[in-house]
Amino acid sequence: MRSGLPFGWRRRRIDLPPRRWAALACAGLLAVTLGGSACTSSGGLSAPGATEPPATTIAERPLTEEQRIVVSRLLQRNYEALGTTFTVRLPDGSATMRAEVEWAKGRGHATVVNDGVTSELFWTGTEMLDGTIPGLAEALAASGHPSGRFVSRQVEPTYSLLDIVVSILSGLGSETRDNPVALQDQDLAYQGQRNLDGRLVDVFRFGKRTYYLVDAATGEMVGLDATLASVDGIVEVRIVANAAVTVKGPKRDEVVAGVDVADLYRNLTGKDLPGVTTPQPQGTNSTFGPPS
Repeated sequence: MRSGLPFGWRRRRIDLPPRRWAALACAGLLAVTLGGSACTSSGGLSAPGATEPPATTIAERPLTEEQRIVVSRLLQRNYEALGTTFTVRLPDGSATMRAEVEWAKGRGHATVVNDGVTSELFWTGTEMLDGTIPGLAEALAASGHPSGRFVSRQVEPTYSLLDIVVSILSGLGSETRDNPVALQDQDLAYQGQRNLDGRLVDVFRFGKRTYYLVDAATGEMVGLDATLASVDGIVEVRIVANAAVTVKGPKRDEVVAGVDVADLYRNLTGKDLPGVTTPQPQGTNSTFGPPS
C-alpha cells in the first residue's frame, strides 16, 4: 500500500463568495474580464483562437430579488455537494484540464493535457505540487531524486496562468452563502441567457471582470468564462459534476521541496520560485493515499 504525502495540506478552506471574488478580480489579482452570448460553438465553448466571449444580445439590468437569492447560494451549493469536478480549457485551446476539488479539506487535483502531453498537479489554498513542468522528472532524477515527479511550492495567484486557474477553481465553493440584501450594494448585473450544450443558462456579471453561467432551471452554477489581462484568449471553466470527491496526494518520494531544487526550478521555468514549503520530515505519518 503506497503512502501519500500531506505536502503541507493545511486544512484551510478557500472562501471567496461572489462579492469577495469580484473584489479580488477588480484588485488585479486575477484581472479577468468575461462575457456571455446568446449562442456558442459546439460543446458550449468559444471558437478556437477567440480572444473574448461574444457579447450578449440584450442590455444588462439589475438583479431581481429572486436572482439575488440564486446568486447568494451559488458557491454554497457547490460546497454542499462535498466536491466538484471541472473541465477547463486554457487560452487558445492548446491545453485542457480536468480537475476536482474536495471542498471541506480545500484540496484540488488536476490532470493537464498540453500539446498532447499529460501531467498532473495538486494544490491547497497555500501550496501546489507542480508536475506540469517539461523535463522536470528527468532533471530531478539527474539531481538525485530518481522518483521525483512534483515540486512543492507556494500558490501565488499573480505568479502564473496555472496559479490563476487553481485560484479560480478553489474560489468556486464557500461554506456560507452571501447575504442577498447586501448584494444590492455590489456591482452585479444580469446579462441575459445563452445556450450551453443544449441547456439554457443565465449570465451574471460580477464587477467589471467576472461572469458566472447559471442553469436557468435549477439555479446551479454550470461554468465561468474568463479572459485574462496578461494572456490573450479565454479560460473556460465548466462544471462536470457536483458530487463528493476525495483528493489524495502522490507518493512521498515523488515530491521534492522547492527549497531543495530552487536552481533546477529556475533553469527549467526561467522564473524564481514564488515561495517554498517546509520539507516533510522523514518518517512523518501521512493521511493521504494515492490520487483519485
